[in-house]
Amino acid sequence: MGRAPFQDMVTSMMQDFTGQTTKLPQNDEIDLAAIVRTLWASRWLIIATGVVGLAIGGIYARTRQPIWQADALIQIESKSSRLALPDALADLADQSETSSSTEIQILQSRSVLSDAAAAVKLDWHVSPKFVPVVGEALYYGRMLDHLGAAFDGYPRLGEGFSVRYLQLPEDWIDRPIEVMVLADSQYQVVLPDQTVRVGRENVLLTDKVLMFALELGHIDSAPGRKFEIRQSPEQVSVARLAASLKVEEEGRQTGILRVSMTAPTPIDATRWLDAVLAAYKNKSVTNNAAEASQSLRFVEEQLPAAEAQVKDAEQALNDYRSKQVSIDISFETERLLDEAAQLDSQIREALVQEGELGQRFTPNHPIFRQAVTNRKSLEARRQEVQSNIEKLPKTQREIVNLTRTLEVAQASYLQLLNRSQELRVLQASEIGNVRIIDSALAGQRTVAPRSLRISAIAAFLGLMLGAGIALLRNYFRRGVDSVEEIEQIGIPVLGVSNLETRAVRSEKGRVPLVVRDNTDGLNAEAFRSIRTALRFLRGGRNGKTLALTSPLPGAGKSFCAANLAVIFAQGGQRVCVVDADLRRGVLARSFGIPKAHAGLSDYLIGQAALDGVISATSIDRLDLVPTGRRPPNPSELLMSERFETFHTELAERYDVVIFDTPPTLLVTDAALISRLAGLTIVVARHADTDAQDLLTVRRTLELTGCQVHGAILNAFDPRRAKPSSYHYGRYGYGYGYRYRYSRTEPADQ
Repeated sequence: MGRAPFQDMVTSMMQDFTGQTTKLPQNDEIDLAAIVRTLWASRWLIIATGVVGLAIGGIYARTRQPIWQADALIQIESKSSRLALPDALADLADQSETSSSTEIQILQSRSVLSDAAAAVKLDWHVSPKFVPVVGEALYYGRMLDHLGAAFDGYPRLGEGFSVRYLQLPEDWIDRPIEVMVLADSQYQVVLPDQTVRVGRENVLLTDKVLMFALELGHIDSAPGRKFEIRQSPEQVSVARLAASLKVEEEGRQTGILRVSMTAPTPIDATRWLDAVLAAYKNKSVTNNAAEASQSLRFVEEQLPAAEAQVKDAEQALNDYRSKQVSIDISFETERLLDEAAQLDSQIREALVQEGELGQRFTPNHPIFRQAVTNRKSLEARRQEVQSNIEKLPKTQREIVNLTRTLEVAQASYLQLLNRSQELRVLQASEIGNVRIIDSALAGQRTVAPRSLRISAIAAFLGLMLGAGIALLRNYFRRGVDSVEEIEQIGIPVLGVSNLETRAVRSEKGRVPLVVRDNTDGLNAEAFRSIRTALRFLRGGRNGKTLALTSPLPGAGKSFCAANLAVIFAQGGQRVCVVDADLRRGVLARSFGIPKAHAGLSDYLIGQAALDGVISATSIDRLDLVPTGRRPPNPSELLMSERFETFHTELAERYDVVIFDTPPTLLVTDAALISRLAGLTIVVARHADTDAQDLLTVRRTLELTGCQVHGAILNAFDPRRAKPSSYHYGRYGYGYGYRYRYSRTEPADQ
């Protein structure tokens, strides 16, 4: 509720009078227990937001496109055995070439995925014609059948057809082609240039001028339903396949890969995954054949030279033996000869292997470096054997050299022939390093959307939203919360009345008399306590009169005035309650007094006597003076001598006189009445009335020579006690910034 200009004027006067603005103490400490009480007090709000979140999550999960997943298991084998590497390099080759991370990258490469996308025609996409904005939700939620004939033209889930052949000009790529199903297995096509063609299922529809061709398979849809066909660019279909593919290794260094694929249907998931595995396997076979071709080309280049070396070695050995008639070779000579021949053969083989590896690896690769090291060690041993041969007699030494040369040449030639045959077999074979253990198979249930997870997350977010609203409302609430906050202002609290959630209000604008209707209730005891506190404050003649006011409308001063009057009357005292709110009085209706009955305003303008404005109520010893007609100048009437006479005569007739005055911060009426009253009580509504407003009321009345003797904390709600912030409706005055007349008479507990 905003403050009136009158309040701003009073605040300015207070600053001039005191020299500074009074600041209320602040407490910035975080109380976890208080936060828990806030959440508990707002539990129904939090539960409501959680239920709403759960419902939204359930609806969202139900209206999303279902996703299926197919899985397969493959094994990555070593390449070294297929390329016939020597034993010395086999172990090292296995360690480096069976890298699962490398194979995963190859499996997810664009070259593999593009071949797979082309194999399954993933660039041909058929989609139903959706309802604008919420079409997908209605389609996947199966709600179109319940929406009437206006939605008959939209396809239902499960309806559609297959595209057997599609040919489009380049400028039609990624542009929609509308297809409407007709009767008798026919369909109508609206091309991107708005050309219309009619075709039949399983029959090729062509247009040579437009370079367009289309063939649809079996059409499973009702006539009138519309679909869209679109041919996506290659990069789009590859990206779609890549987003649906997932590859991970089973365990560590096992060479076993689990490959999964997601798709809108289980058939598509299986078909797409099979295509990816086939493309990957073909890529492996192609790579192995290419490696074998490179090795074979190198071996065949070495064969002619090796054959010539054999012939030359045989001729040299035969020529030497023909010159020497008899040669006796010792055992030691034969041993050196055999060892030299073996070393030469091994060196020759190492050179061949080094040449093959040099075409596949860089000089710094571990496999190539190991091959070089192995060759150098063989050459070093060959030098030692050669040194021993040099010590033999000349004839034996010559025979050894020639024989060794022949054996080495023969061994090298045979080795090259064998390698050539092996590589030809490997080149001609269709064997890769991939073995499929488990073929693609889709599960029996969808993997997305995960309804339970989505609903749980949505419910959790709903609960968090409710908790956040509760905490924020409490954080931004400025109303007084406890007796201590009011007493810090310098106003003693006489009592606390509780919020009457069960108060019966059969008529708008009627204040509930809770102490009359429920004499044993909490509020009856609360007002008895207030009555007791007031007896200690009352003194002298003027102590008989009480003025009840509030900072702003809605605090419940009329409720407190009426029920306090009833409780005084029930205590055996003669009581008169005066509805001094000449602008918006409500007490007449609450006590059943006719609206036309003369009241305070009639007495003040001289049109009624005192006895004529006093009306007896249904409660013993309790009388009421209503407001009467609505005067144009209520403040001037309250400043007149006739009001002082009215106050004096009532004080003589009754034991207690209670004035229900207007809000202090909006009009001056309360200050005018308080100057005559013996006690002035301010009413603050729990969690709504600002403490600074109470301070302003006190300062305002002090400037006019009055004093605030006490306060009543009205409508206390434990559920709203700080840091609780659960909001309840309140009896509203309906005041605006101006304190104007109203045709209705609202209540203000």
